[in-house]
Amino acid sequence: MATIKQKLVALKMVENGGSLGSAMREVGYSESMAKNPQKLTKSKGWQEIMSKSIRESELLRVHRQMLGSVRLEKLAFDLDISDEDIRYIISKIKSAKLLVISKGPRKKTCYYTMPDERTRDRALDMAYKVWGKYKDKDNDEEEQFQREKMDGMIARLSALLPDAGD
Repeated sequence: MATIKQKLVALKMVENGGSLGSAMREVGYSESMAKNPQKLTKSKGWQEIMSKSIRESELLRVHRQMLGSVRLEKLAFDLDISDEDIRYIISKIKSAKLLVISKGPRKKTCYYTMPDERTRDRALDMAYKVWGKYKDKDNDEEEQFQREKMDGMIARLSALLPDAGD
């Protein structure tokens, strides 16, 4: 069952636009917990809140929208550059989609769209944090430490008991 603090964090995230660490600090979590939000996001209570408030299908729909987000760009060209040459230049920009070429008194302006990588990355990052899908780095480091410690012990034992492996 979700705790009151966990529920408050979810409410604050909606108010703050998704900043999990800030929301945790606001409701009274320690700084170390706020810096390691996976401790919260991997808890059963948090998973319960997320399953009730954000359905996976809704998240996927938003992901699709965010993955399709674009930004408007423009380039200015001299008047003597042909529209055909401008189209060719834009076609060579990866993922660019030409919208229109307008002719002004001193220049031609080409408007085109590009994928909005910043928006896409931020949306995915936020969603994966909320769902607790990132691997816990602290656990990885602890496992590595334990493996190295065990390897060291085995090496010392092997040195003390050279015939034990035979």
